[in-house]
Amino acid sequence: MKITVLLFISSAAFLFSCNNQTSSSGNGNNYNEDVLKSVVINADSLKTFDFVNARVEAIKNALRQPTPVLLCGDSLNSNQKLAQIIALHDSVFTRSIRDIGTNTPFRTEIFGVYPARESDLSNVKEKVNLPDCYRVEMYNYPLNLTTIALVDIKQQKVISTFSQQQTQPGNSFAFKKPGNKNRH
Repeated sequence: MKITVLLFISSAAFLFSCNNQTSSSGNGNNYNEDVLKSVVINADSLKTFDFVNARVEAIKNALRQPTPVLLCGDSLNSNQKLAQIIALHDSVFTRSIRDIGTNTPFRTEIFGVYPARESDLSNVKEKVNLPDCYRVEMYNYPLNLTTIALVDIKQQKVISTFSQQQTQPGNSFAFKKPGNKNRH
């Protein structure tokens, strides 16, 4: 059935082109006059929405910083902001934010800062108070690498860090809500 339809369409197109008596425009290419007179829509792919331009500018600004990481765009409370700052000052957590050979910054972003779960602390050897602990999730785009720091804000230190290759964290709230003014 598909072959018959394809054969019919091909035959019709061939017959139509053989019977086409449209005169040439004298440009040497024998284009159909209707085609030459048609209006082409200006679809400039570089023209974007304001929120896209703002996001690109935020990324560029983050890459110029001494710690080139785009901070979490969600509305964070003071404890979450503190956990993010503590994590970003930890050399193990930030070891993958730049290319080792060239020191070029990778596009990296904090996707979320959440209260730690009991299961997050299962491999932590030292005694910690769960309500004082936060999970900071950072994503490295070029390496497709998620790095997670468990931060104790009371002790003001990172108590555990681990990475997951070929893994992206869940989307932050800023990505889920269209038109959100808190976007990065």
